Amino acid sequence: MEFAHSFLEKWSDQQLGGAADATDVPHTASPALQGYADGLRLTKVLFGHVLAAGPSAVTKGATKVTFDVTAQVAGGTWSYPSAVAVQQSTDGALAVHWNNSVLYPGLGDHDFLTAGPLPPGAVPAEVVAGDGRTDLSAFPSLRDITATIRKNAKPVAENTGTGVAVVDGKGRGVKTLKYFSKGKPPVVTTTIDARLQTVAESAVKDGHLQGKPAGTVALDWRNGHILAVAHTGDDGDIAINGIKSPGSTMKIITSAALIDRAGLTPGSTAPCTATVTANGQVFHNDPGVSADSGSTLAQAFAVSCNTSFIKEGFHHLVHDGDASALHDEAVNVFGMGSW
Repeated sequence: MEFAHSFLEKWSDQQLGGAADATDVPHTASPALQGYADGLRLTKVLFGHVLAAGPSAVTKGATKVTFDVTAQVAGGTWSYPSAVAVQQSTDGALAVHWNNSVLYPGLGDHDFLTAGPLPPGAVPAEVVAGDGRTDLSAFPSLRDITATIRKNAKPVAENTGTGVAVVDGKGRGVKTLKYFSKGKPPVVTTTIDARLQTVAESAVKDGHLQGKPAGTVALDWRNGHILAVAHTGDDGDIAINGIKSPGSTMKIITSAALIDRAGLTPGSTAPCTATVTANGQVFHNDPGVSADSGSTLAQAFAVSCNTSFIKEGFHHLVHDGDASALHDEAVNVFGMGSW
């Protein structure tokens, strides 16, 4: 305890060389202590409630000493709890085991502290939809994506406020530890369409899917912008990270053409027979797709019934003289190029 008190008193008195000499690596501790003072623009630091806390759980053979820190830094007063490990060498000499967590708990070896205007990276960014207002984390399917964007984006903000922050070795903000004044957080605006995202979230939970995992992505085919991403299931975001190819993708276009051009609705009858003959060719369903003579278009879509769509598409879009409907839907609505 006395040794820890001595180390902290030297630090408090700005005798940084003497404090560094009380550690097991003075040449490392000395510039780190100076960097602490310079980065925070420290004018005063006090230590209170210095207590022995028993054996250190991290440093073998050392005693843990806890204390409270009150630092006068650029912008205000910053207080936090901390600890050091005091160890004894084979010749009986005591030393504070040094690492950057002596400066602040959990501080990385290549990180340092700063006080004053907060660097943008240290202030959590707001990730919003294309309308500039809707918080993407409000959508269940986008919470992980929002966190990833927030972590990796490099937003710019005119006024992030003031406080104490962790900065990495390249000078980039990592985390804000204390706010003295709140500014305007940086904003990352995405291409997500809030209205379409709401629809997509509802679609993947549709009762016709019978609780099966589902994923959907809506794109603006003119520029490739992602407008909505939604998914369900326990296997992660299958809309973005799914390792299986989409099943019967063209049924999406056939469905849209039947609804837009042939007047059908999701509730229209679309029998899922075992086989169907169209233009002299017999078509089958994939294994596991059972026949259900009373199925609707929505139910057939949910189970990916081939015969329903071949029969309805052939009947409504070819026999009724609108053979270009599928082409027009694919090109003009889905942007799939000239057929």
